[in-house]
Amino acid sequence: MEQASAKITLLLGQLSQEQFDRKGILKELFMITRTTKSTTGWDPKLNVEVCKTIALFVSQDYSDDIRALIYNIYTNVLSVEHAGKILEMRILKDPEEVLRRLTDHFNKLTLECGNGLAFARSENKADTQGRLKEHTAGPHGESTQTTDYKPKWLPNSLKWKETYQELVSSVKEGKLTLTIIGNGSMKYVNKDEFRIAMGKNGTEVFLGLRDDGTEIAIKKMTRCNYEVLKNEEGFLRLPELDYSSIVRYMAFAEDENFGYLGLQLCECTLEEYIKTHGDDGQRKTVVFQVLKGLRVLHCQDRPILHRDLKPQNVLIDVNGRARLADFGISRRLPKDQTTYRTGKDGTRCWMAKETLSEKDETKIPYKSSSDIQVAGMLIYYILSRGHHPFGEESFEFEYNIVKGIYALEHVQDVLAKDLIKWMIDAEPEKRPKVEECLNHAFFWNPYRKVEYLKKIGDRKEVERYKDADQEFISSLDKCAGDGAFNGWKHTFPPELMEKMEGKKKCYPENTLGLLRFIRNLHHHAKEAAEMDLLMMFPNLMEYVYIFAKSKGWNYETPLMEMCRTELPQIYGITTIVASTPKNSEADVPLSVQESPRIFTLPTANEHLAGLRRFSI
Repeated sequence: MEQASAKITLLLGQLSQEQFDRKGILKELFMITRTTKSTTGWDPKLNVEVCKTIALFVSQDYSDDIRALIYNIYTNVLSVEHAGKILEMRILKDPEEVLRRLTDHFNKLTLECGNGLAFARSENKADTQGRLKEHTAGPHGESTQTTDYKPKWLPNSLKWKETYQELVSSVKEGKLTLTIIGNGSMKYVNKDEFRIAMGKNGTEVFLGLRDDGTEIAIKKMTRCNYEVLKNEEGFLRLPELDYSSIVRYMAFAEDENFGYLGLQLCECTLEEYIKTHGDDGQRKTVVFQVLKGLRVLHCQDRPILHRDLKPQNVLIDVNGRARLADFGISRRLPKDQTTYRTGKDGTRCWMAKETLSEKDETKIPYKSSSDIQVAGMLIYYILSRGHHPFGEESFEFEYNIVKGIYALEHVQDVLAKDLIKWMIDAEPEKRPKVEECLNHAFFWNPYRKVEYLKKIGDRKEVERYKDADQEFISSLDKCAGDGAFNGWKHTFPPELMEKMEGKKKCYPENTLGLLRFIRNLHHHAKEAAEMDLLMMFPNLMEYVYIFAKSKGWNYETPLMEMCRTELPQIYGITTIVASTPKNSEADVPLSVQESPRIFTLPTANEHLAGLRRFSI
């Protein structure tokens, strides 16, 4: 300690002279005080002298690097037995309280603080090649160091692989400093090139690593917005939300100034995804997965309202699976209640009519149906590749939502349009529940669609096709495309028509006759098996479904059972996946069929260049 005291006295003398490298001197002081901290060999007078001398450099006239070093030196000096007066403060027994007071002198500093401790900025190099200055808070607020540290990394992400390689190699070479949070549970580098998203109120998301080397996204939020982060953590830690269509919770930590939420790292937001993926089947799969995630929220004993559904809050993971994210303003309905009244919140353009039209903005009525309407907007956004049903300009959206003015011309699928119209209905009570959305014919496989046509052909209205009212026949033909299926007999093989009709020519050449004919095909199973009715008559099932729905048939037996039973899988929809990486969710059963297919995404540089447009 005597040798260290002599060196400290020399350095303090040099620090007061402008010709010396003050930053270099402070670095040396930091190293000495770090190695001798928490000891009893310190001379109290020297302690006071160090504090008074370096106090001159907390002024904002000096660089952040110098001020950061001062803060770290105070951390070390205050850990000794005789902590002296600091900045004319009275002696305090609790060093952490002193440091809390010192933070007033360091406003506008971008430092990572944990339990009153400060970490060196990432520009500070390691003291020797491969020896990392890494600091974290111990159980009593003390600073700890790990040398010769090589971060464990389990590669998983496709998009962020090169960025992680740069991070890990730079740390190993001593070019970067890792910030450790949560008693070592999470690590990240506080530099712009490793920040992958920015949000409202100063929220930032960084690439990070869990203690076991798993890649994670670390959401960092200031204490002034702490409730939002804690709210999100509370929901994500619920066992019932551990599901393949909801982003996975990884860890949580906090310090004096920030909260940190560790989340499953995903490849991109839905907003980015739809710009690079034009396949209808892929987008349909994403719609299905979004609704699956919403069902997990709404089908609890006490339903959970997301309240902030939007393209930026749906993430696509490394397997191409869509996951709901950002539960910061989510709420759980009170027991036996269907409405949660609270202050207005959410994102412009992505809010339900009833949350926009309420005059008292402190008592906005949020329901499950509010999420459904916004989910309907989101589905249109997905299927139309970026369009909004309530307008193309932001100034139009809220007015059109309140007035119920929408257009769906960017989606051609008849069943998709029917589902979207149902979901975005202006009247909350007319919107479907999420289970009804998932059971909608838009998601049916070809087998079920043909079975539906057969059951339609069994209805008494169709069975009596010979005596059918002309108005009824005309309305069906009009719904099916103004006689688009007239002349349907020429589509079937003549020999089959001969078998089924004989010389009676009993089936009329309109839509009603076609439906009855399809129903009777089951008597000719061999011929029927060789035909693809959906290819032979495109959109027949879709138009008939819309007609039957308008007549209320879909709510009567046996069609009702078909419309209320969810298929275990969507036939023929291929979701985009990469080959199964390490630490993936291979054990989670997929809700749709998947095939090994790697999808392309914007590069990390392209992503980072557009960060200012994102909101979290």
